[in-house]
Amino acid sequence: MKKLPLELQLPFFKVIMENGSLKDLENWIYQESSLSEVLGDDYFELIRLEFNQKFALDDIQRIIYPYIDYTNYYSLHLKNLLLSLQNKPNDFETLAEIYQLYCKGYYFLGKLAIDYGLCAEVELIEKSENGFSKDALNEIVILSKLLYKGLSDNKIVLTECPDYDKDTEHYQDFRSKEEKRLTDVIGQ
Repeated sequence: MKKLPLELQLPFFKVIMENGSLKDLENWIYQESSLSEVLGDDYFELIRLEFNQKFALDDIQRIIYPYIDYTNYYSLHLKNLLLSLQNKPNDFETLAEIYQLYCKGYYFLGKLAIDYGLCAEVELIEKSENGFSKDALNEIVILSKLLYKGLSDNKIVLTECPDYDKDTEHYQDFRSKEEKRLTDVIGQ
């Protein structure tokens, strides 16, 4: 089955993954004429939905699932997190989310997740948020840039969505040994 182009997947991700507005999605679906070309009969099933009904989101997910690639969402989301850290390296919530993604199988985040994300998560739990040293903040920026470049250059390719239940890598890493060494946890 043909996947929707990424720009047509994004409005669905906004609703499914980020609790966006169903009403906005409904309006967009009616206005986006190119959807019918890819979705075929499923487009008609989609526009017949009652978007204000209790299980509308479940129905949308069921219909649209074959046409979207959730790894696209996670790749974009991760890039946005890394860009955010380049501008605000002391963002404890973002660092904690990086750690959670590492724990769910995105092990290429190693050094950033273990050295800084884990600390940020502990700080958030303890509600202290003492912050990092200037050197640590500089390293967070550098690591974020290196990882962002790996994702942007398709040297790190997400192959599955993050998942605690699978103790496997959910990506392929095509970076050189040197590139990996810069972002890996020692001994990994």
